[in-house]
Amino acid sequence: QESLGACATCCTVDSGYVFPDQEKMCRSLSMSEPYCDLNDKSERQFCKKLKKKDGKLVINIDIDDSTEEVCCHKCTCYGDPECEAFDGSQEKWILCDARDEETCDNTEAICKTQLDHNGKQCVWDQSIADKLIYAADIGALGSPCQSAYDTAAWMDMYDVDDFKARISMGERGVIETLEVTTYNGVYTMVADECFNGNGMSAWHASDSSVPVESALRINIDQVVGDERKVEVTDPITGIFIRISCIERTAKLDKKIKGYRMNIDALIETNPKRIEGLGANQGGYCVTGSIVTGQATTELSDLVHDKCLARNEDELL
Repeated sequence: QESLGACATCCTVDSGYVFPDQEKMCRSLSMSEPYCDLNDKSERQFCKKLKKKDGKLVINIDIDDSTEEVCCHKCTCYGDPECEAFDGSQEKWILCDARDEETCDNTEAICKTQLDHNGKQCVWDQSIADKLIYAADIGALGSPCQSAYDTAAWMDMYDVDDFKARISMGERGVIETLEVTTYNGVYTMVADECFNGNGMSAWHASDSSVPVESALRINIDQVVGDERKVEVTDPITGIFIRISCIERTAKLDKKIKGYRMNIDALIETNPKRIEGLGANQGGYCVTGSIVTGQATTELSDLVHDKCLARNEDELL
């Protein structure tokens, strides 16, 4: 018997999603049986002709759309934040939203009617308002309507077994910190340190003698434009998190920068936990409901989609 060869295709890896130590991912195709069998008299002539010419292989693929297989569950939180739970439902929480329903501009009068997560009146910062000449600069300067910040606003994303992921929100609710609790301890990633060096200085261990490099598998991409991708896997539970660190530079003053992160994906990979979703599991990803504390959120429900449609740069 004789095999006439194999074909292979390779593509550059966008990130370390599967194999962070490889520059390329390849898919090869080889035959378990030869295209033709020289031991079979009826095929010999065909084999000789095939070896002299380019052969063609046709593969027919049948898609199995059976619902019996359980897929991984994905949850996201990005922006201010706007989140999507495992079941596909969506929620948002814009902390101290002071936008006017007609103009979409932040106003002091509206700010003073809003409450933060602790039930405290939101605070107007006129110095920020004076600098906010360009709407897009809000990403670097922040909103002039701020939380009183007695304590940070935290949101539990996913809690199961010895694993927990939660995020802290800054002004407007932009994500500033990711905290990951594992069997080995508690580890935090801070958005405003993500662009330092190779990015590992953004990670901090607390209440643990196990360093973050040993407790979590972390892959950090190079900075591309104003973003840096970070991928984290808890080796014990197999839960995977993909993060985008974002840097915004003010048009008014290039020295002024603002930092945030998006949780592009928190993926539950364990089939047993997926099938029993809800049992001994908690957080927004499971419930689909953001716990906003004593914050006022009615205004955001009225103005957010309308203002976002006006100009994607005017997020708030």
